[in-house]
Amino acid sequence: MYGSDGNLAFGYRFKFDNSGQRLESEYLREDSTAVGTNIYKYSDFDKKGNWRKCVTFYNGNIYMITTLRIEYYLNADMKRIIINALII
Repeated sequence: MYGSDGNLAFGYRFKFDNSGQRLESEYLREDSTAVGTNIYKYSDFDKKGNWRKCVTFYNGNIYMITTLRIEYYLNADMKRIIINALII
């Protein structure tokens, strides 16, 4: 995010695994030093490999637990799977 003067006010840096799951995010000051770090731990994967539970740690402490309820449907021509995910 840039301030009205055009200089960086704050930003984020992300790390992902090979499958695209976010593993870490850092909140950065304008000098690019980290203010805080979120670490994401995924568990309870379904048969299609989608996670159903994610525990987020902020600076080493549990910050949030996200649970998904995922339902799979076939579209009208019975060819494509439609995913409906609900955060519980």
